[in-house]
Amino acid sequence: FCFEDSREIFSETFSRALIEVDPKNIHQIEELANEKELLIVPIGTVGGNSFNLCDIKMDMEKLKDIYFNSFKKVIQKDL
Repeated sequence: FCFEDSREIFSETFSRALIEVDPKNIHQIEELANEKELLIVPIGTVGGNSFNLCDIKMDMEKLKDIYFNSFKKVIQKDL
């Protein structure tokens, strides 16, 4: 399952939420979703040294650098 519009990946509208579930507990989440007549769609994995979502695969160290240092780099360019 992938997205036509990349903004949908992390959209948490009233009808959508992004959750992280330990693989050993996925069955419980599926049961709960079925009871509530909710659709759930696995979109990626968490863990290890990489981020995988649809056809996006990135090294976690690179993502950490982007997340923690991008603002600082932009500000330093303006000084």
